[in-house]
Amino acid sequence: MPATIGQLPSHLEKARSRVGVGFKKISNPVGTYGARTYQSLGYDNSLRLNDFKENCTLEILFCDDEEVLFDLVGTDAPIANALRRILLSEVPTLAIENVFVHRNTSIMHDEQLAHRLGLVPLKIDPRPFEYWEKGLPVTVANTVKLSLRTKCEFNPSAPRDGEAPPSVLYKNSSVLSGSIEHVPFGGHEQSKFIGNEVPRPVHEDILLCKLRPGQEIHVEMDATKNIGREHAKWSPVATAGYRMLPEVNLKTRVVGATAKRLVNLCPAKVFDIEDDVAVVARPRDCTVCRECIREPEWEERVELTRKRDHFIFSVESTGAMPAPTLVTEALSVLTGKCDLVLAALDAALKQRTTHDNGVDEENPDVEMDESEGS
Repeated sequence: MPATIGQLPSHLEKARSRVGVGFKKISNPVGTYGARTYQSLGYDNSLRLNDFKENCTLEILFCDDEEVLFDLVGTDAPIANALRRILLSEVPTLAIENVFVHRNTSIMHDEQLAHRLGLVPLKIDPRPFEYWEKGLPVTVANTVKLSLRTKCEFNPSAPRDGEAPPSVLYKNSSVLSGSIEHVPFGGHEQSKFIGNEVPRPVHEDILLCKLRPGQEIHVEMDATKNIGREHAKWSPVATAGYRMLPEVNLKTRVVGATAKRLVNLCPAKVFDIEDDVAVVARPRDCTVCRECIREPEWEERVELTRKRDHFIFSVESTGAMPAPTLVTEALSVLTGKCDLVLAALDAALKQRTTHDNGVDEENPDVEMDESEGS
């Protein structure tokens, strides 16, 4: 939040802090980030660290292992979007990278089968593991070994009337993700997993392939650690997004039949009627579909805005890690990026200061001549 000295006129404050939503156009979509934008009015619009620490808050609205919903208040869209992008592409997980096909007599090509296996989310905590790259040895520290072996056969006890489905007529007719098994490296591997939880697919009912009698699949796999920026299979979230807090205001008093009409106009049921007067009962449910202002007469009665520094975040995990843990890890990555920038700025400032003082950085005891220092 910017530090303030003095107050802005109401119309400028509204333009600074709100995004206006009209039926045909959006007003003030771009934020005002210039520190001296309102200097002539005695308003300091600069960003100060102490103000940011005091005003930035995160309030959890709903939380379980699969999803977390929270409000991020007191910050700007670039920071909120940075958090979203980190959740999508920079929080590491483990996914199947190398597939070794020993036998595949199904109708599915080896490459397609390997691709489907790679997209199966794995229930493995990535934090104890190291990154693996091509050329590095495969060890317990950077790889989890998995195996899939199944063969389709006739079911001798199945009815012979010809009307039974394949799942009854045959054994192992559908190859599911639950058939993927962990292959231990050795005696010390279990200590790598928090709670000694054996690596497994998040869901056991993902269909990988279909077989018929005589067809067989036998593959071995290496699961490695990486991030979604390298490939989407390493992305830990099914979705991560945000929207600015919607605000719905009634400019005039809406009563009687007009109030009932307004209630019926909104598909999100934002409005209610109390004592024959329309009221905004559930503004957070507003999707800003603009049905309530589609007709010109309603735009004079209803005002839609979005609060520029209030974001409603929704994060859904693939199941590799709990959703709250993903948010924590993303914030750690964002903090690390900030530290990296600060370190680079400090190094550049130190180099500039040394150069201006006429000191050779490699040989501090030797002063540079006037031409080199200038």
